[in-house]
Amino acid sequence: MNTTMAHISEIENGDAIMHNGHLMTVCNDDIKRCSFMGISIFGDSYRMGRQLVERVTFSKCFKGLKIK
Repeated sequence: MNTTMAHISEIENGDAIMHNGHLMTVCNDDIKRCSFMGISIFGDSYRMGRQLVERVTFSKCFKGLKIK
């Protein structure tokens, strides 16, 4: 499990993020776009895009070898 910091606009449907200490998967219903608050995920605008989101990626294995 690797974590990277990403801007809220880079988060897409199917990404896993750490939100309030919980690992959560983002779906289309969780991403909202508003002209006043900007993009929000799970109702959090991450300080209107100034705070980075912690994206979690899982390594894939095939026959015991890691695949990127």
